[in-house]
Amino acid sequence: MTSPPENSKRVRLIDPREAGISIREPLNIYPFEYESASGWIGLQKETIVWISFGSLDREALKKYWSGPFKEGKRCPVKVELLAEAAKGDASLKLCPIGTPFQRKVWQHLICIPFSTTRTYGEIASELGSANHARAVGTAVGANPIAWLIPCHRVLPASGKTGAYRWGSNYKKMLLEWENGSPKKESINPIPEGKQKLEAMLLKAQRFEDIAKLAGDIAHDLNNLLAPIGMSTQLLKRKMQDESLNRYVDIIETSTGRARSVIQEILTFSRETEGGEVEIIAVHPLLKEIEKIVRETFPDRLEADFQYSPTSTKIRIDPTQFHRAILNILVNARDAIKGKGRITLQESVHDLKMKVSVGDRQLVPGRFVCISISDTGCGIPEDIREQIFDPFFTTKPKEEGTGLGLASVYGIIARAGGFIDLESTPGEGSTFHIYLPQPKS
Repeated sequence: MTSPPENSKRVRLIDPREAGISIREPLNIYPFEYESASGWIGLQKETIVWISFGSLDREALKKYWSGPFKEGKRCPVKVELLAEAAKGDASLKLCPIGTPFQRKVWQHLICIPFSTTRTYGEIASELGSANHARAVGTAVGANPIAWLIPCHRVLPASGKTGAYRWGSNYKKMLLEWENGSPKKESINPIPEGKQKLEAMLLKAQRFEDIAKLAGDIAHDLNNLLAPIGMSTQLLKRKMQDESLNRYVDIIETSTGRARSVIQEILTFSRETEGGEVEIIAVHPLLKEIEKIVRETFPDRLEADFQYSPTSTKIRIDPTQFHRAILNILVNARDAIKGKGRITLQESVHDLKMKVSVGDRQLVPGRFVCISISDTGCGIPEDIREQIFDPFFTTKPKEEGTGLGLASVYGIIARAGGFIDLESTPGEGSTFHIYLPQPKS
C-alpha cells in the first residue's frame, strides 16, 4: 500500500460520539461567502458537520441530516479560517456523518496535499483496495463537507474536471484557487468585453426587425387563407360527386396546417412586443417550474435547482418568463438521450460597463442570472450563432418550427437582458440568461 505525501493534517475528522453530535438536536446552518464562492455551513456544538456550495438545497440536506435544523444569518466561523484550514495552515475539527468506509476515504482525502490531485484508482490503491475504485468514487461523491474534505482534488483518469456534488464550476474554481489563479469574477460571469456585448445588442435589434417582418407576412398569409377555407366548406356542402370529397379534404387539411404555422409565427411576433410587464420575485416562479420539471420529466434525468441565497426580482411579463425558462429546460431534456443531469442555477452579478447599439443599451448595475446546464450532446460550434434565428432548427420538420429559442431570445431582449451560450459537443450546454434587477 502506497501512502500519500503527508501534509500538516491540522484538519482532522473526529467521531460524532466523541464530539457529542446528535441528530436529535438541531443543526445550525449559516450562509457564507468567500471571494467568488458562496454556500452554507452546518454546525453543532461549534463543530463543523456539513458544508455545501451554492444555494441551500434543503432536500439534499434532509437526506444527510434526518434531524431538525435551524437557519441563522451570521456565521460564527470566520470564512478566512476555512480558507487557511483548506491550505493546511490552521487547525480545525470536522465531524461528517457517514459509514466507516466513507469516513476512511474522507480522512484520506484530507491527506492529499494542497494544490495536488489524485485519480479514483490512485486513491483506491493507496487505501489497499485497488479493485474498489467504484466504491471509492461513491464515497467521494457522498462527501458532506465541501472544500475542507477536498473531494475536488479527485479527478477522473482522463484528467478532465469531472463531476462534483456542488457543480463542476465550483470544482474548477477550487482547483484554480489552489493553483494560485483564483478567478475574481463570478461563477457564471457576465461575458467580458464591450465588443461581445455590442454584438449581443446588435443581434437583439436585428431580431426585432425579423420578428416584425414575420408578423406582417403572417397577417397577409392569414388573410389569403381565409377565403380558401370558407370556399372549401361551401364546396363540400354543394358538391354532388362524393368521390371528389377526398381532394377537398386534402385542401382543408393543408389549409389547417398552414394556419397552425401562421398562428405560431403570430404568437412569436406578439411575444417580442411585450405583455403585462411587472416587477416579479424570481424564486416563486422558479419553484413552479421546478415542480413541473420534477413531475413531467423522465426519471432517467436528474434535476438540480440551485437558488440564490438572497431574494431576487426582475421586471418582465411573468407568463413570458415562465415560457422562456421552460422552453430551454425542455430543449435540455431533448438533448439528453440516456441518463443525464439538468441543472438550473440562479445567481446575481454586476455589469460595470455601459454598452449602446442604436436605441438599445445595457446600463451598469446588478443582473440576475439564470443558468441552465445539461449533460446532453452539446451544440456544434458552426451553428451556435444560428440557434436563436427564427425558423432555424436541427429537429425534423414534424417536431419543430424553429421558433422556440427565437421566442426565448425575444422575451429576454425585450426585458432588457441578454443570453450567453457555452457548449462542448459530447459534454453538454449551458445557457446563461441575464436580466437586469430593478433598482429599489
